[in-house]
Amino acid sequence: MCKAYRELVKDWKQEGRLEGKREGRQEGIQEGQKNRLILDVQNLMDSLRLTAEQAMDALKIEGEERANCYKILGKNITHAHGHTS
Repeated sequence: MCKAYRELVKDWKQEGRLEGKREGRQEGIQEGQKNRLILDVQNLMDSLRLTAEQAMDALKIEGEERANCYKILGKNITHAHGHTS
């Protein structure tokens, strides 16, 4: 019985490691996509002299994703429409 239990625990650990790898990979992909999006916005701003708002409009970034971009870019949401308070 002890051998069967050890095998079961070994299988659980292996499955846990695999699940952890899958989750880590998914998180890495999501982080990479966020970084790419910010880089795309910055490149449009630099190359075409667009505002952050114009660059995100061009990339069709909306909602929470847009708010996160402003936060990462160091912009305040109140600056979204070109207001410089």
